[in-house]
Amino acid sequence: LAAAASLRSAAAELQRANDSIDAIWTQPSRLIPVVSQHRSVLVGILTEAASSASAAADALDVADIDSLRLVNGTLDVEALAILADPLSDLNDAVESMATVLADANSPWLIGTVQDELANALEEIEAAADQSRASASAALHGPALLGRDESRTYLVVFTSPGEARGQSGLMGNWAEIDITDGTIRQTDFGRTAELIRDLTVAGQDDLSPSALVLRASAEYFDRYGPFGAGTGDAGDDTRGGGGVQPKFWSNVTMSPDTPTVGSVMAQMYEGGGHGHVDGVFVMDPTALAALLRVAGPVTVEGIDTEISADSLEQYLLFDQYKLEENVRRDLLEAVAAITLEQFLSVSLPEPQELARVLGPAATEGHLVGWAERPDEQETLRLIGMAGQLPNPDGRDGLAIVTNNASGNKIDSFLERTVSYAAAYDESTGGVDAELVVTLHNAAPSTGYPDYVIGNIVGLPTGTNRTLLTVYTPLGVESATLDDEVIGVTSGTELGWNTVTMSIDLAAGETRTVRFDLSGAVSKSGYAFVWRAQPVANADVVTIDVRSGDQREVAFDGELIRLTILDRDGRRALR
Repeated sequence: LAAAASLRSAAAELQRANDSIDAIWTQPSRLIPVVSQHRSVLVGILTEAASSASAAADALDVADIDSLRLVNGTLDVEALAILADPLSDLNDAVESMATVLADANSPWLIGTVQDELANALEEIEAAADQSRASASAALHGPALLGRDESRTYLVVFTSPGEARGQSGLMGNWAEIDITDGTIRQTDFGRTAELIRDLTVAGQDDLSPSALVLRASAEYFDRYGPFGAGTGDAGDDTRGGGGVQPKFWSNVTMSPDTPTVGSVMAQMYEGGGHGHVDGVFVMDPTALAALLRVAGPVTVEGIDTEISADSLEQYLLFDQYKLEENVRRDLLEAVAAITLEQFLSVSLPEPQELARVLGPAATEGHLVGWAERPDEQETLRLIGMAGQLPNPDGRDGLAIVTNNASGNKIDSFLERTVSYAAAYDESTGGVDAELVVTLHNAAPSTGYPDYVIGNIVGLPTGTNRTLLTVYTPLGVESATLDDEVIGVTSGTELGWNTVTMSIDLAAGETRTVRFDLSGAVSKSGYAFVWRAQPVANADVVTIDVRSGDQREVAFDGELIRLTILDRDGRRALR
């Protein structure tokens, strides 16, 4: 197991640190008063910590993780529940060891020891992430899997061809029931059916429904204009309070999965469906990951067997070469059969399952929201909560594009992001320039009208996108192709937001520049990047300096929720 490997590696680093100390005491440095005063304490701490690491790894080894396999749609929840105590003990040992190591770290330590201790700290931090997630999954997983009572979940399938903050427009959905570890698909349909279910007789799908959503005031400020309503049916200053049924087409606009999941659950139940205990969102990359562990499928209407690679290619690009009515039928069949295949075969051991599905989850392609807070925390710990984290004194960015042209053209959209900033560590002040470059690689011919046409009267091949920048800083100015432009400002979950509408003709590249200014924590600079799951990964350059000191330097693709600082970059959960 990965956690066991990390713990044993930490133990080895600690033993090397201990050996280094013993070797040093044979040298004249043993006469240095400060060093000699700390020798016995430090040796004892390192010995105890190394022993704890080895013991914790041994405890994890005896847990029968391999018994946790999904076989024909059923997982042994009792086998998972049995792991709760040993994995909790493991987590306690790791947390205790992390505390010991942190307390032992001191500038008075000899350089060699500092190096080995730093290596051990890095290893134990990785082990701590794994142990917390494992312990939480064992504790709350049985309930999530219907051990105590049946659970019902809504599964939503999106496509980044029409971009939204949650990857893309929702096209299909499924309802699954889990009872004592046995998973069954109980319903399946298209978004149009959910829109119909919310529409009041005699009204259209753009009229407010009887359903008034429960959400924050800032949520209605941001998404009310797109159909979310106002949250207050008696507030006539902002129109009717009920959500528009058509909002099902915009409900995935926010980049925060917990918010989106809660709203979806309310709309699903409000349309006459049963209560759901959580919502899972998956896009083509997630569906392809399911096939990588479940095996290829055969779909009527597609000549060849569909493998994981061909499925992703089909869902991201090839489906759009078909006429709309044919495409919708095949898309529904592909999503339904893929999910059914995953739930009806014997899957590999947990380590292999995590290796294949893990990237899809941590990169935002397979994310979920659970109604109960402790279960939601489990999803966060295992890296599939898809949250927009509060910056909490850190700098950061989220770049989100939402399709506003009513077409499937975003598979051709390419984005590059450049961020250069100066940080004043005495005040926490940050002055930054952000450059977002958008390139529309779509052709003006060769695809059906629903792909490269649009509903806003622009030339064929044009992409109208709503670009939103999330930043903890203030926006001093914004230009589009060096022309000053106005933006719509707002807030969401601790971030400042600026949104603008941009039209990109076929083959066109446009550049947006922002001057940003504000303050973050004075206790050290950190940068949070919230990636949007898009068809073409962003190319990101970040260069942050404090005087002559480089705080952050990065150039490449950033495809998951990440924190960057002087120590490098690491996943943020």
